[in-house]
Order: sequence, then C-alpha cells, then structure tokens
Amino acid sequence: MTRICDRTGLALVDGPGASVFRLATTSYGPLNPQLRESGDDVTGWARWDTPGRTVYAVDSRRAAFVESTSWARQERPRSAPAQLSRTAAALGMTTEELAREIDEDWGIGNGMNRGWLPAGWRDARRIYRLSFDPGWWVDISHSNTLMAVSDGMREELYELGVTLGLTLSEVTSDNRRLTTAIAAWLRESVTLDDDTLPTGIRFPSKHGRQEDGAATCWAFWMRQADAGLETTRVKADGGEPFDADDPDFAYALDLHNIEAR
Repeated sequence: MTRICDRTGLALVDGPGASVFRLATTSYGPLNPQLRESGDDVTGWARWDTPGRTVYAVDSRRAAFVESTSWARQERPRSAPAQLSRTAAALGMTTEELAREIDEDWGIGNGMNRGWLPAGWRDARRIYRLSFDPGWWVDISHSNTLMAVSDGMREELYELGVTLGLTLSEVTSDNRRLTTAIAAWLRESVTLDDDTLPTGIRFPSKHGRQEDGAATCWAFWMRQADAGLETTRVKADGGEPFDADDPDFAYALDLHNIEAR
C-alpha cells in the first residue's frame, strides 16, 4: 500500500513484513551494523546511513547475494582495461606488469586476488531472514517524495549542488554527502501525519531486477538500539549457511564476474 502523507507530502509504503533477506557475518550477527558517529567522513557510509545504526535488507535471497558481493566487482581494476593501460603507460610499465603487481598487492593486503572471493569470506557469513513490525517507510523513488524532500531541504540541497530539485538520478547515485544528508533529514526532522516517525527508506537496487523479479531494498533505522534500548521492531532468524554451489550465490558471482574458491 502506498499513501501520501498529509503533513509532509512524502510517499509512504507498508513495510516488507517477513520477506526480506540480509547477508551478514556470524561474528557480528544480522542486527549489529556499524555505529555511525556525527562528524565522521560519510564517503565510506552506505547510501542511507545516518548517525546511529542502519540495517539493510532486500526482498529476495538472490538479491541479497547480488547486493553483498558487488564490492568485489567494483574494486577489480581490470574491469576498466583502458584505464589500466593508461596507468601502466604513465608508470613506464606494460599492462601485464602492472596487472601482476596489482594481483600481488591484493593477495597480500586482502587475502584474495582480484575478482575472487575466498572460502573464508563465505564461511564467515550466513543468509538471514528479517522481519519488521508494522510502520511507514519512505518510498524514496516516488515523485511525491522527491518533491517533498526538495521543498523541505531546499537550502541544504542547494549547498550540495542540487539547484533544480531532486530527481531519481540523485537519490540512486553514489553521492554519499547527498544521500546521507537526505536520510538524516528524514530520520531526525520528519514527523508523519499520524504522529509516528518514518521507519526507514525503501529504495531500488542499483543493480536492477534479477531473474526472480527482486530489486527492492530497505534501510531500517535502529532508533531503539541507538537509544540504548532492546531492539524489538526488527527480528532475525538463526541464519542459513551457503556453499560455493548455492544457485543464488552463483548467480551473483556470475553477474559480477567474480569467482569463488
């Protein structure tokens, strides 16, 4: 269900219920994301992080693997061969020599080569199913939301370089200064027409829809945990291990051109 908030103009949607997934390490668990502090460098934050804790989930098991392995694809230098060739020329090296040095650096610094996920990465994680209590989530890609945020954050958006109002391209971009500022405003400055606070943000995956149709992600602000209270509005099951032959994991690796050991 989607409705327009009478007080804010934001487009609001029902939560995902118990049909969302999260890939997380067993050492930290699915409900223990990194605590973000005010004044930190936000360029290393996830898209809708705010000061405090934010849990992310996605609407299918397969999409959870796609989201969680994309970093390996993005950090593979050979995914941009032309840039690698230019860099090698500037250093007076052949492309093969530079590629070999990068491979060696990755092996030393990360315990893996480019485009590889070692068994240890997989063994340290499980795929969890999350469930949320009822609440209203902001549909960030809805045109009403874009207009409402543009009006509510007009001066701040102008300072961030958005002079003609938000569009879908901005809220799906990697501009963390912009997206985390929007998240902070929605979390801290907005009260809905039923006097509740937004639960979090629903947003589309930047990787598009998978074969199973999944592509909707959810960012949940852990207000209770941040206040020192026991977290009750989100729950997780015990998680499920997976191996290299798992079809959803294999799909994500193939999509990102990654190999697993």
